[in-house]
Amino acid sequence: MEDEVLEILQRTDRPISFTDHVRRRTNARRRAAMSDRLRRFQFGPRLTAILPLLVAVITAGLGLALRDVSPLLSTILGWTSVASLLILFVPRFRRATQPSVKRWRGRDMTFDPERPDVLRSLRERFGRGRRF
Repeated sequence: MEDEVLEILQRTDRPISFTDHVRRRTNARRRAAMSDRLRRFQFGPRLTAILPLLVAVITAGLGLALRDVSPLLSTILGWTSVASLLILFVPRFRRATQPSVKRWRGRDMTFDPERPDVLRSLRERFGRGRRF
């Protein structure tokens, strides 16, 4: 662990060469330009937000159009329409699933003080015999 820390410190002590500096700046500018271009043409989140509503309207319309031809198919399409409308409200009840403990290099990083373990403290206090 100490070797890794020393290696990192040695790398940070060295000044960045001019070519590395220029290379990093141009890469950052390219990434920013690319993300701007992608942001302009991004339809995904907006489309996925209204997709269940579109499905509900289309299936309801098909159910109405086919009610004289096939009552069973019309009923199935009606229930599909209702289900797709209910899907609109599902994301409100979902909770974000984030890991409870952050990890760095495969190890858990917790900055909270450890809670006292009651059983361990009792075992240490009374398990060793009397202390004078």
